[in-house]
Amino acid sequence: AVVSTQSTGDCDDAHNMNTIKLDVHKSSAVQPNNNSNNNATLSKSVSKPTPPPLSTADSVLTTLVESEHLGPALRSVFEGGKENETIDALKGYAARRVSEIEDICGFHYQEFIHSVDELLGVRSDASLLRDNIRDLNDDLQDSGKQILSKAEELQSYHRLRRNILLAQETIQSCQRVTLLCQRVNEAIEQREFYNALRLIDQLIRGPLRRIQGFQLARYIEAYVPIWKGRIRKLVTDEFNDWLVNVRASNLKLGKLAMTQTKISDEYVNIENGVDEDEKDKAVDWDEFLFNTPWHGQQHKVDSSQNIPAKGSNGKEKSPPPKKAQKPTESTDRQINLFEEAKIDFTPVYRCLHIHETLDLREEFQNYYRDNRKLQANLVLQPVGSGASSSKTEIANGTALESIKPYFFEISGFFIVEETVLETTDNLIPRTIVESLWEFAVTKLKSLLQEQFTYCSNLKALPYVKEFILGFAQTMGGYSYDSNPILSLLEGIKDKYLELNIEKFSKDFSKILEQENYAPLTVTTEEELRLLITSNKLPLANPPKKGQSTDLPQSFEFSLLVPSTYSLVKRFIGTFCRFASDLSDIDEPLRRGVDLLLKQVNQAIVHSIESARNIPQVAQTFINLIHLTNSCDYFADYLDRLNHGRSGRIKLSSKKALESTQPLGERKMIDLAERKIDDLMETALNSNWAPDYNPEPGTWRDYTMDVQMFLETTFSLISPLPLLVRERVISRSFKRISECMRSLLFGDFKKFNFAGIQHFNNDLKFFESYCRTKGGSLSNMEAFFSELRQLVDLLLSNNPEEYLDPKIRNRSYNLNKNNAELVALLAKYKEERKTPTKELKLRHKKVADF
Repeated sequence: AVVSTQSTGDCDDAHNMNTIKLDVHKSSAVQPNNNSNNNATLSKSVSKPTPPPLSTADSVLTTLVESEHLGPALRSVFEGGKENETIDALKGYAARRVSEIEDICGFHYQEFIHSVDELLGVRSDASLLRDNIRDLNDDLQDSGKQILSKAEELQSYHRLRRNILLAQETIQSCQRVTLLCQRVNEAIEQREFYNALRLIDQLIRGPLRRIQGFQLARYIEAYVPIWKGRIRKLVTDEFNDWLVNVRASNLKLGKLAMTQTKISDEYVNIENGVDEDEKDKAVDWDEFLFNTPWHGQQHKVDSSQNIPAKGSNGKEKSPPPKKAQKPTESTDRQINLFEEAKIDFTPVYRCLHIHETLDLREEFQNYYRDNRKLQANLVLQPVGSGASSSKTEIANGTALESIKPYFFEISGFFIVEETVLETTDNLIPRTIVESLWEFAVTKLKSLLQEQFTYCSNLKALPYVKEFILGFAQTMGGYSYDSNPILSLLEGIKDKYLELNIEKFSKDFSKILEQENYAPLTVTTEEELRLLITSNKLPLANPPKKGQSTDLPQSFEFSLLVPSTYSLVKRFIGTFCRFASDLSDIDEPLRRGVDLLLKQVNQAIVHSIESARNIPQVAQTFINLIHLTNSCDYFADYLDRLNHGRSGRIKLSSKKALESTQPLGERKMIDLAERKIDDLMETALNSNWAPDYNPEPGTWRDYTMDVQMFLETTFSLISPLPLLVRERVISRSFKRISECMRSLLFGDFKKFNFAGIQHFNNDLKFFESYCRTKGGSLSNMEAFFSELRQLVDLLLSNNPEEYLDPKIRNRSYNLNKNNAELVALLAKYKEERKTPTKELKLRHKKVADF
């Protein structure tokens, strides 16, 4: 094909050459050949030809050629009618120019013509070369066919090799794929789920892409979701097992956590607990209250310490608890806490991580929240706890033992949730946990409220309080708001105060029952210190400076007074011991002391009202005076105890005790009057018409009985205030006068002069005794004045003088009831023989009167 093309080209070249040659020869015919020596001369003659003379047409033509104004020139030709002449001129001009060109070409292209000759010579050489090339091409074609055959064979081998290598690489990729699949299965079997997912991801991103077009790749791609589903199921099952385990371990975890806050769970069995009353009685409460560490260490805390403090609105705001040992504060404690409770959070973290890797975090979050909410509902249902306790169990405090597991379980549940919150990225929102906590707090408050509201066992309340503190401090240490729980402490404090007042009121009643109503006598220094000095009671015989106290000493008051002092101090001490870790106890303590003293007053009132003898009332009255003074003592005592934080303390019980004193006074008067009535009743059987006149200075037996009673009574009331003594004495003599008048106007049928003389002697006795015992009460004789006028009238020799207004107003002005006098005189009957005329006359006057 190459040779043929070249041949065609050669033919064209030859034709051209022939044409050129022809042109050259034609030119040679016009211009004779010259030798090379004549070239210079020829060049000169050609280069400078002599121009022929120009005709008019030539000049016009020249103008046309050389001028740029062709239009005007042609117009002038046509206007002059010289078209033919101009055309002829143009033809001649053209012929001359052709001739000139030929001359010039002949001179200037000699070398070209020589070159053409040489080219023709080369043409023959090229023809020869063409033949050689053709032969060489034929040889080359023969050799190429063999080479092409070998090349095709080599190419087939190359394809075979490439296929073999590709097959080998594919097999190796399949081996890596199957190996990774095997490792994935092994990782799943060994529960190395994250490693299995990492291998699956490595498989998908690497070897599996290299075998993308194979059935194995499609099979494995279809099996990847099965792997992931299996992993998800396994970690979910593991998480479900964890849910079951943590549900069973909540109680133990809560108990351990409360133990870590140093709140002992070794609570005393309420029913079988030791009686602490005897121990309390042996305590030196002054020493305890003023010289022990508790004093001055009450927790005046704000919201950061979780003990009630005053809020901005002036109300109690619930305090946070003391800082508990939070597990995150100590790795060792945290590990020990959850290890002992057998709680491992690995399933939670693993399940969360796997779901995050599978882009299913939100689904797991919802699953976790739903399950924990269900567990919270189960935990918050107090099945078999204090909610189902009987009223009797709640009242005696034994229900506390049944609610402790309930609190432990709730504590454990929320400790787990707080740990999950702190160690995961919002697996469960804090708002959800807080809402669950608020619901739990509502349930717990209701349960605890019932516990201490209906509890009547004083010994149980300290354990309830300690348990609440332990729970609140534990949960506060885990960032939960335990203020609502701690707010119950105010109610417990008030309940304890109420039961303590009730208990000590009963204790005082027992003291009152054992009271002997006898003045206290102290015989030893120890008794003096415990009963008198420690209570700052006044000494009966104060020692002189530098001298010891004389013993024994007797006091006006009985043992009841120092016993009451000790009782109130013990009340203060037990309450302070109970409320030592609470705040704002000053006012409740003052209120409690005030109420206790009022209860003491009520007991004394009852004692006075039920008293049956004056010694009991008199001694009670004396004790009452000292107990009234004790209000000032205990006000100062509380002032010293709270260091004046509450200002000057005043106890309203002082007025209550003071108001009881008139009751004691009235009771003594009433008992004295009753006794006088009883003693005077014996005179009702007296003979008002005896046969003999009494000896001067003699009186009947009942008067001696009354005198002995009054002597005893007056000695008993001698320690009483002067006004009280005077009123009792005055009312006693007044009652005697009333009884004497009742005797005189009694229901007897008759009386005679001797009977009036006997009565007169008795009256004189009481008048004399009244003057002796009246003291400053000079007006007490007035109680007998009416009787004296009446007896004088009955003994008068001239009773008719009574009818004289002047004499009556002067001597008998107190007798206003004439009808009674007439009725009395109607009973006068003298049946004895009168020894003298004067007496006979007198008897007649009285009878006629």
